[in-house]
Amino acid sequence: MPLGELEARRAIVLQVEIAAVRQGEAGRQQAQASQQLAQTRLAESGEALAAAQENLAAAEQRFQASEDERLELTQARARVDAEMARLRAQLDVLEQAEASLTGYASGTRLLLEAAHQERLSGARGALNNFLEVPAELETAISAALGEFLDAVLLEGDPDRALDLLVSDSARGVLLPLVQIRPLQGSRLAGSADPDVLGVAARLVEAPPEVRPALDLFLGQVYVVRDRRAARRLLAGEPSGVRAVTLQGEVFHASGPVQTSGLGSKSGDQTILGLDGVILPRGAIGLIAGSFQTALPLLIDPSPLLFDVLGCGQAQFQCCRLKHGQHLSGDERIQDGPG
Repeated sequence: MPLGELEARRAIVLQVEIAAVRQGEAGRQQAQASQQLAQTRLAESGEALAAAQENLAAAEQRFQASEDERLELTQARARVDAEMARLRAQLDVLEQAEASLTGYASGTRLLLEAAHQERLSGARGALNNFLEVPAELETAISAALGEFLDAVLLEGDPDRALDLLVSDSARGVLLPLVQIRPLQGSRLAGSADPDVLGVAARLVEAPPEVRPALDLFLGQVYVVRDRRAARRLLAGEPSGVRAVTLQGEVFHASGPVQTSGLGSKSGDQTILGLDGVILPRGAIGLIAGSFQTALPLLIDPSPLLFDVLGCGQAQFQCCRLKHGQHLSGDERIQDGPG
């Protein structure tokens, strides 16, 4: 073969080889670029997956917190339902007692029946209906008031009420509100003795129109824990001062001692209250109504929390799928030609 022709063939082979090398280099660079892009996408999807995992964990935490809150609200609602049932039962008993005038003295029953029948005008009701006393003081206050506990409050002259009592030979106590005049300085100043709970008149809540009567009957009465405290307190007090124990024992500074027979072990109840705090007429109905109003607030947490959890789970699954696709693509690129 002539030399010139041989050189020409060698030149052609060299050009072919150079073209192949260049093509391989371009393919390698393209593969590197694809691998780099895949790794970038893989890193981004990994970050998205991590963020989705954090969001899912936060949503699960919020959901668990809402479940704990829901449990607490359910328990609170059960307590409210039980309290409402108790109040309704107490209200029924009070209404039945009021309708039948249970527990009142004969004279009080006579006057209240006359008022209901419109034979006695100006009768406001029995004193106990206007008093609000803590349950633990019920026995003491009842004993201190004595026969005045179910006295009938009158707005006007007591003559008509007196006539009714006399005509029926009934005993009764009348409180003409406009005629009640507490003695000046009749309310005690109090005591620093730890066994003295306070002056009885200050421990009873009542409407303003009844306050003068309470000051008259209870302004000179201490409520004390026990007999020893009563005797210690009354030493040196003037004769009009009294001390009543939580068991209903009334000690007079002048010497006499009375007992109501309504101690905590007797199982009896005073006319003041039936259970718990002594409430004026209508107050229990108001409390039951307020519980009823509060019930709609004691509901399960918003279902949006379930939506938040569902969205978090969906986002996590989507990010995991994309991350898996990018991971598979990166493995295929690495397994490809170098």
